[in-house]
Amino acid sequence: PVHVVVDFGTTGCTGPDGHVRRGKMIMDYTNRLVLPGAIATTNFEDFYVDNNKVEGLHRITNITSIVNPVVIPTYRVQVLNGKITKPNGNYTEWNSNRTITQIEGMITPDLPRDDVFRIEGSANGQVRTSTIAVRWESTITEPLIRRVTCRWIVKGRVRTIRANLPNGGNSPWVGVLDFGTGNCDNQATLTLNGVTRQITLP
Repeated sequence: PVHVVVDFGTTGCTGPDGHVRRGKMIMDYTNRLVLPGAIATTNFEDFYVDNNKVEGLHRITNITSIVNPVVIPTYRVQVLNGKITKPNGNYTEWNSNRTITQIEGMITPDLPRDDVFRIEGSANGQVRTSTIAVRWESTITEPLIRRVTCRWIVKGRVRTIRANLPNGGNSPWVGVLDFGTGNCDNQATLTLNGVTRQITLP
């Protein structure tokens, strides 16, 4: 087991990305994460990014399986009671559970450029401002496909429901983000309550 504490101090440390971090990130590894059964857990102690407070627990569990003679690397990635609070008190909180499975490139471990991963799972949470709280639920309805050689997700769908309305109504808003059929590009479609439009991914 390994216990790691990354301490950015109390006054703040500016990183290469221009963001200022302060406080502690605390990580515990039960074993090397490449080994089946290993767990890596990260939590935070008075941790801030640009004065936004970060809370919650991030856990990665190696649930790799073996289909003789091929090892299929698989990881469960969880966020438990995640929360980001802005200086004005507004916050976003969420829980998520995803499974990431390598589906190509397992027999060439020294050549990562041919690696392809499948992502499945769901999340839920709440966004709160000074006047409203919006609850949401998100589910990967078609597995997301990510290639190491592509910046964007190339395939899959995510369905997100806005579970409540600002005026206290209960009619959900439903959005579906479709990443396409496998091409490596920054194009996707977003369907909101039945209306579809093409969007460009950042």
